Formats: sequence, C-alpha cells, structure tokens
Amino acid sequence: MRTLFLIAGFLFLMDYDFHTTSRDNYSGSGVSPGSPWPMHLIDPDPASGSDGVKLADVNHDGFPDLVSGFEEDGVSRIYIHPGYEKVRNDWTYVELPSPDVEDALLIDLDNDGAIDLVTASEGKTNQIVFHWAPDEPSQYLEASLWQSEVVPVMDDRSAWMFVVPADMDGKYGMDLIVGSKRKRGESGDDQAIIGWLQCPPNPRNVSDWKFFPISSAGWIMSIDLVDMDDDGFTDILISDRKFSSQTGVRWLKNPGPDSPSFYQEWESVMVGVQEGEPMFLDRADLDADGQEEIIVPDLYTGLTILKKNPTHLRDWEKIVIPYPDWAGGRGKAVQCADIDGDGMLEVVLSFEEEGNVASIPFSEYKKNGKYSVIGAKLNTPGNLRGEWAFFKISGF
Repeated sequence: MRTLFLIAGFLFLMDYDFHTTSRDNYSGSGVSPGSPWPMHLIDPDPASGSDGVKLADVNHDGFPDLVSGFEEDGVSRIYIHPGYEKVRNDWTYVELPSPDVEDALLIDLDNDGAIDLVTASEGKTNQIVFHWAPDEPSQYLEASLWQSEVVPVMDDRSAWMFVVPADMDGKYGMDLIVGSKRKRGESGDDQAIIGWLQCPPNPRNVSDWKFFPISSAGWIMSIDLVDMDDDGFTDILISDRKFSSQTGVRWLKNPGPDSPSFYQEWESVMVGVQEGEPMFLDRADLDADGQEEIIVPDLYTGLTILKKNPTHLRDWEKIVIPYPDWAGGRGKAVQCADIDGDGMLEVVLSFEEEGNVASIPFSEYKKNGKYSVIGAKLNTPGNLRGEWAFFKISGF
C-alpha cells in the first residue's frame, strides 16, 4: 500500500510501503524505531513560512491540487497535481499576493465553476481577501489575471487565523466560518472572534457580505463542523488555544436558523484541555466503539484524547499520551487515518520549534535531533489507555 502525505512548511510528499517494515520495529518504549519515509520535494524553492496545506481539484482532472499560504513572504501558492506518474517531480503553481497570510482556502465562491482562493491574514494586515480566478481555465496559472478584493466588513477587525466553508443559512452561495486571535499590540483575554460571513445574492459584491460574531475567543486553532448533540443542527467544534476566558476544546451550539440567536452569540460548551494549550484537533473513532473521539495535541503535555460519555453528552474523559522523547517537544497538529491498510486507525502527529540548530555539528545533531512528523498506533485495540507504539515518518 502506497501512502502520500503533504507536510506543511516544507511542501514535500512522503511515501512508504508499510508492509515492507516489520511490526517488530514498532515500540512504545521511547526508542526511536524504524526509518524515516522517503521525501519528495514538490517545490524546490518554496517561499518562507508555510502555514498549512488545503486540497481541492482546481482543474477538475480528478487529482488533488493544493494551496499553501506563506506568511513571512506574504504570498499564497496554488500547486497543480501533475498526475501520479509525475507526482514526485516539481509541481507547477500560481503565486498570489497575500501579506501576513495565516490560512488559505480553495473554493468556488461565485459558483462559476472556477476555484477561487480565500486568504485570512494576521500581523499588520488583518484581512479576509477574496482572490477571484480567471474565467478561462487555460488562464488559471496567469497570476496577473486574478483579481483580489478585501472583504470590507472584516478589514482590520481582528487577526484572522482560519476559514472554513459552510452553508449556514441555506441561501445563495457558500458562507464562511472564520476565527481569529487577538491583534498585535492587544492584551487581555477574549480579544478575538469566531463568527460567520454571510454570502449575499451576488457573492462578487464583496461589500455586501455580512459578518455575525458568535463567540469571543483568544486564539482559534481549529474550526470543525459536527452535530455535537444530535439535534440535527451542525455545531462548531473549536480549539481556543490561549488568551481566552474559555481556553480549551469547546463547541458552539447551533440554535438553528429559525432562532434569533442564530445571528447572535451561541452557547459555548466546554469539552476539555482548559489548563493546557490545545492546538489543531481531529475527530476519529480510535477504539472502534462507534463513537468518535476528539484528538488534539496539548502543546507541551502530550497527545490528548477526549472521549464522550455515551449517557452524558457534556461529560468527557481525558486520556493523555506523552510524546516520545525522540520527537519534538511541542505538538502542533494531528490527523487520523488507516495508513497501513489493516483496518485500524493510526495517528499522525507534527511538531514545531525544535530550536536553532544551525550552529550544531551534524554529528551531534544526529544524536540529539528530533523528528517533526511521527505516527502512533494503538497496540491494545479498544483500550485507549493501553499501549501506544510510535514510529518515524519525517527525517530530522
């Protein structure tokens, strides 16, 4: 089985045939097991500061293209998948200006068949920007033919961090859920926002988009759409990292589009990690009991699993799995998938900020270096508090 991963920051593919590696190489003891996966650069000269990747088939050829926003260089690049035979070669891309970009989303905003780009920016910019793609598909990679417009109602309102599409009101086009962190120079808690941008009858009229805040926040890391209480309405699950009176993993209860509260503040329900720093979360049924858990790295503490009590919807059990000592110390993001084809889910973790190692001799770094992307597998099926085995994915 061949698996492809896209790792933000470096923009490379990693592939590996799991069945060529002995299960004896797995270890939960902290010993660094196995070998890193082969790495394939898709951009030999990336811009600086990639803050993630998102996928969409922008040219409708059946292959997943991707976008990444590069915060420090202030650009976003949309990369075109070249097909499986050439996937390990360089990918062509179009580069669009997006100062201080923190998130980039590919979406057909105006329903014309062309995939547009939405960018969210923090820093000195603090904007939500719509980048309209050319009408002619053959001109998609012509950057000069794209049109970029700032959404006026969002301009300098907050430091925008995250954008998720959702049809909130069932009208016109796709709406957007957006979250922020507090602006540069601000202090105190609850200076950030999560809310939704309502699409007008003509999405191209950017001045007609309306914004409805639904909760204060400190630093939004994740926005996930899920019906948390099985009432038929899609709620919003978030991780609010810090600088918030409601720090933690929590969800905002959707009151329904017929309620006046739909356009006002939503009830916030805490799940857990109030005392830590919850980063990017995922949901998955890791113990195969038919109920999804919430999985989130608590920055320094470890991989945190939040399991719902089946009889008390607001009661969650917390399980913390410490990071192995050969991995980075600051857990950043997590995704769950069956990557070895055995019918069970594995967890993929990424880490940040190993520190300044430029002055360290490579011989020393090889002994003390950390792995920034690792995998974890539950060796005790059904028992989340049992033995977890970690394995390498990245190199140093």
